[in-house]
Amino acid sequence: MTEDALSWLVALPAAVRAALLADPGGDLPPDLIHRMSSLVVKTYWTTAADAGRWGLRPRYAAELREGRRMFDAWWKGLSPDTRAGLVKHRHGLVPNEYREAVGDLRPFGVAVYAGATSTERFRLHPLVVDYLGLHANM
Repeated sequence: MTEDALSWLVALPAAVRAALLADPGGDLPPDLIHRMSSLVVKTYWTTAADAGRWGLRPRYAAELREGRRMFDAWWKGLSPDTRAGLVKHRHGLVPNEYREAVGDLRPFGVAVYAGATSTERFRLHPLVVDYLGLHANM
């Protein structure tokens, strides 16, 4: 997967990104439709105009499901201490001790933002922050 595959997701508000990461095939609230008109489709189960649901177009839902599988596999490979540290620091500068764990999450890892040999604290990719938010209350 390339970062470009989910570039449309990064352009959305954080709350929308988080909701879509949590459920790529889920219903979208009507108030979000105008923000995402090129990404959504309405499906009908009856001929009534007010019936049906808004969801991501199949192409975008499939890209997001693939991204979610990648994030889930990465998450499962982390130690509990690393998971807790990443969740704790997700909104700010992350200590360098987590660089390697996040660097493995290509293309959304640290290498996108900083040199691989950097010893400085770093920021996480917005999609990683959103994904970690799913685990913040678990």
